[in-house]
Amino acid sequence: MRRQRYAAAAEELLRRKRARRDFLAFLEYTFPNYRVRPHHRLMSEKLEAVAAGEVRRLMIFVPPQYGKSTQVSQHFPAYVLGRRPETRVILTSYAAALAESHSKAARGVMMGEPYGRLFGRQAGRADPVVLDEHSRSVSDWALGQPHRGRMRATGVGGGITGFGADLFIVDDPLKDDAQSLSEAVRESQKTWYASVADTRLSPDAAVVITLTRWHEDDIAGWLLRLGDEDWEVLRLPGLAETQAERDKFAEVHHLPTGQPDPLGREAGAALDPEQHSADDLKRREKRNARVFASIWQQRPRTYGGDLIKGKWFRYLDVRPKGVQWIRYWDFAYTAKEAGKAEPDFTAGALVGWWQVAADDRRFVIADIVRAQVAWHDAKRLVRETAKKDGRGVKIRAEQKGNQKAAVSDLITDPALSGYSVRGVSIQGDKLMLAQPWIDRAETGAGYLVQGGWNRAFVDECEAFPNGRFDDQIDAVSGGYHEATNGARKPVSTTVKDFGGFGSGF
Repeated sequence: MRRQRYAAAAEELLRRKRARRDFLAFLEYTFPNYRVRPHHRLMSEKLEAVAAGEVRRLMIFVPPQYGKSTQVSQHFPAYVLGRRPETRVILTSYAAALAESHSKAARGVMMGEPYGRLFGRQAGRADPVVLDEHSRSVSDWALGQPHRGRMRATGVGGGITGFGADLFIVDDPLKDDAQSLSEAVRESQKTWYASVADTRLSPDAAVVITLTRWHEDDIAGWLLRLGDEDWEVLRLPGLAETQAERDKFAEVHHLPTGQPDPLGREAGAALDPEQHSADDLKRREKRNARVFASIWQQRPRTYGGDLIKGKWFRYLDVRPKGVQWIRYWDFAYTAKEAGKAEPDFTAGALVGWWQVAADDRRFVIADIVRAQVAWHDAKRLVRETAKKDGRGVKIRAEQKGNQKAAVSDLITDPALSGYSVRGVSIQGDKLMLAQPWIDRAETGAGYLVQGGWNRAFVDECEAFPNGRFDDQIDAVSGGYHEATNGARKPVSTTVKDFGGFGSGF
């Protein structure tokens, strides 16, 4: 029995020794229920290299719920503060509340008994690593004397003036797909990083960035394209890729090509089959290939001329019955003049939801009219189109800027008496507003009723967002927004094979 106690005590001392010098051992010691998978080991190795001073710039791209925040934002700061109690840590995320939640978790690790046995009073150190009893804010806490270590947690763009950083962590700076599609949001985050975050770094500071790659032009993509720092990048897609796919990603992000899968997987193998099987991930890819590429593969698509493909659309010979149609107008106020640059179009899109079955709902664009005309002719176009559509079709237009007066003019127009005419307010840029119906089209649930307008619309789609015109896109986006009452996610994404479409072009 005594020998067993000695053996257990010796094993415990060995575990503590390992936990003080190896991050994964530390994680397992302070979080006994942590389920360690191969990708966890790989992430911890990269973080250990940061703690050892071997890597100063690290990016980790891994799908959500695969342990990145647990490692990077909750346990790693506690580990670094235990090894180097003078470290000043700044932790950021898309919202202050999320950063503070991670900060609270890190503080909780340091208050636990296992941590105390490693670095605290139970470890027998002359200068134990403990929290300052007067520093209890989750957004800003410090170590007790004689150490100067400190944690500051805030949202991206938040105030960190006056705080220096030896370890700077950025965990999911973009909240979601919608936020990533806003160029203004992305640009403001780059400005914040360059003018605020970067100025807080000490000469030998380490920066760790982990995020869902919603957009190629996010902070990570921007920093890699700049190429002015040597970034170590660990990218772990949900499904292992072919060498060609890995090389394409590397070329876009200015990284070395020819690199194997980090875990040595064959193409198509799942990152963690116990959590998500390959079949499960492929099913998710079919739902929305663009979102899958960002969330699960960490390979955001380029938002260029191939954002919308004409081949995605299906065609109907006639308008389906039983649809509540909305004619949404995007107004311009300049007529075409010889010798001058072409003005924008006034465009009106007729859109609606086609309920084929209880679990099968499809988005239909039945007609688009457009013209390069001044307001008095645009108003005449609205009247003529309304007469053809009938009083059962709702008339909507965005109510902002000059369009407020246009909407007011239409509402009081005697020729439109008896029609449902209303102005609406929609927030967001063109790409963000278009993305929901683009996603529908990509899954095969976007339909066009055959007509002479098809070619011009598809051409505009295939050039978006870099094309000369986007008025039809804007009209369809507004109509989709109204048809879904502003919801970004439709009720159903089921698409069943259905005969009776036309032949297209």
